[in-house]
Amino acid sequence: MLGLACAIAATPVRSAAAASQDVPLTMAGITQATLGASQITPDGARCGLDPAHLVEAVRQPMLDAGFEPRDDAPGRVTLSAVTAQLPGGPQLPGGQCATAVLLGVYARESFFSAAAGWLRTGHVVLWQRSVMVVTPLGEHKAAVDDGARRLAVQMLASWQEQNAAGVAVAAGAAAQPPKPRP
Repeated sequence: MLGLACAIAATPVRSAAAASQDVPLTMAGITQATLGASQITPDGARCGLDPAHLVEAVRQPMLDAGFEPRDDAPGRVTLSAVTAQLPGGPQLPGGQCATAVLLGVYARESFFSAAAGWLRTGHVVLWQRSVMVVTPLGEHKAAVDDGARRLAVQMLASWQEQNAAGVAVAAGAAAQPPKPRP
């Protein structure tokens, strides 16, 4: 069930406007985003997780790459950690912890429904990945921090690739002579 949820969560989402214009939603051009973490489950707290500490595991790689976390930015980078604490036994007295760590980048977009007659604004997924971490209780906090850091590195690699592609496309368009009008 968790695998299915992760697969669905990793599916790209596009706004109606982008789909109708066949414009892919990417991280190209984004240099700032609000960085935050969702609440930690009670099992996550018992396994030693702290949302502020998880945010710091992601913040530094973002800063190092030039992606600025800002509270007033319209885009969002959100870290979620859903944890289950598993009972221990004679070989594992403290038990185990299993955490699904999810990192996502979201852009603020507006949606119009002609049928319903409304305009709504919300966030759409630009990038999203997850990792599953299962460890003994005493090792869990460090392993989840490492998983969050690895997801940040993956996100930043995609961000850099998409921004480089955007620059190349813009440079190619600028280098072409204008097309004559009929």
